[in-house]
Amino acid sequence: MKIDMKTFLKKNYAVFIFAFLFFLIGTENGGYQITLINITSDLQLTETVKGIVVAVQYLAILVVPLAFGSIADKFDKKKITLLFVLIFLAGCLVITFAYSTAVFVIGIFLVGSGIAIIQTLISAQLIDIYPASNSKKMTIAQIFYSLGAVLSPLIFDVLMKNGMSWRFVFTIIGIICIIGFIGYYFLDNHPQEKVFVDGVKQENKASEKDAKARLPWLYITIFIVLFLVYVGAETGLAYFISSFVDLELNEGLLAAGCISLFWGMQITGRIISVPLNKYKYVMLFTCLVGMSISIFLVGTSPNIYMTYIFVGMAGLFCGPIYPLITSIGISFAPQKSATVSGFYIASSGIGGMLIPIAVGSIGGQFNYRISFYALGAFVLIGVCSYAFFFFKSKRNRKLKIK
Repeated sequence: MKIDMKTFLKKNYAVFIFAFLFFLIGTENGGYQITLINITSDLQLTETVKGIVVAVQYLAILVVPLAFGSIADKFDKKKITLLFVLIFLAGCLVITFAYSTAVFVIGIFLVGSGIAIIQTLISAQLIDIYPASNSKKMTIAQIFYSLGAVLSPLIFDVLMKNGMSWRFVFTIIGIICIIGFIGYYFLDNHPQEKVFVDGVKQENKASEKDAKARLPWLYITIFIVLFLVYVGAETGLAYFISSFVDLELNEGLLAAGCISLFWGMQITGRIISVPLNKYKYVMLFTCLVGMSISIFLVGTSPNIYMTYIFVGMAGLFCGPIYPLITSIGISFAPQKSATVSGFYIASSGIGGMLIPIAVGSIGGQFNYRISFYALGAFVLIGVCSYAFFFFKSKRNRKLKIK
């Protein structure tokens, strides 16, 4: 069967652009993680203050989606996304010229604001543009997020070891942002596929009042908890594994490889999850349990080699979780996708803001082994919450997603 390349590109252009923007966020995430040691030294931060500085980005991720999620549902998701891509760029420029903690905090807050809206509205637009296949396309976008997070620590680590300032890392990220802005500007955000149930096309013409009346708040609340737990635990591990390797194992030179392995195994996990999408409910439960166990085991690592193994396991189990909880969680309210997505991203901001502070504080007061024991136990909250949802929703055939 001959494929019309022009039609294929038009239909999938949104996927390419969303994947690139997720690659941008992943690059910033990995770049921030690998530069954190240099930032700590340059700005003379304590371990507790370092946790607070990490949390500032997630404070933005908490606040901004709550303000703009419902606005985007009523107005234009594309225009608001463009605005916040520019705010992300402004944050990168501020950080490039940050020579004090206060200026750096302002810059990272702006970057976090951009990340918040990009994640919120891309998730919502994937539902709008690809109502039938958004789960697989979200996984593709998340693979590129992980790719950026894998490559950036390795590349930036080499560049910094050869004399490049950590500030120029954010200049490079800003250049990538400009490319993403141009590509997104030309996006056509109209639906590219239809949903059919038993051969009948679904139009999704429910009124806003009807959509509000049918929001299943119990399930939405459970997924709010899942986002908080997952992002908090992922952030706590990703941002402080370098401190663990440096302070507990005295292998600081190998920290970049550990961070990249974590994100690299997330790519593997997401690729594996694509053909298993029809088992998404069971797969999500398995990954949450595996994430909890793996993070706990990181704290037991006697040497760098076992740390690599356990961090790799954690990445493998973490990989599928975000696209799965996003796809399942937003499917509860397709008519209010940006609003519900905003709740989830804000919840992830709470987790990303509070858990790094806790991990850094425990690591500073005691050691990072205890931090990771506590972090692994913390994920059990998500396991229990999802187990409740899994068995309760199993009896409700309306929540079945094919």
